[in-house]
Amino acid sequence: MQNVRFRSWVQSATTRALSGPLPGVNLPSIKQTPTILVNGKQFVYGRNLDAQDFTAFMQEVAGDEFSPSPTPTPSPSGSAGASSSPTP
Repeated sequence: MQNVRFRSWVQSATTRALSGPLPGVNLPSIKQTPTILVNGKQFVYGRNLDAQDFTAFMQEVAGDEFSPSPTPTPSPSGSAGASSSPTP
């Protein structure tokens, strides 16, 4: 970030997004931020972003690829019979 390595790319991408058209999306250009696009479809929301509406949108456009409640990954646990005291 400090050496602004991607400055020209960010400026070009911003210009493309604001002037349009956006490739693969039926959206002439970006008009507001945030603009949320998933699989070529835009999530349209009102003044407040509603989590339930967004979840429904994700399920609609991403289908089986989206899980609103991902299965947690088990964390490692100690071996059976392990002591909490250090062994001398």
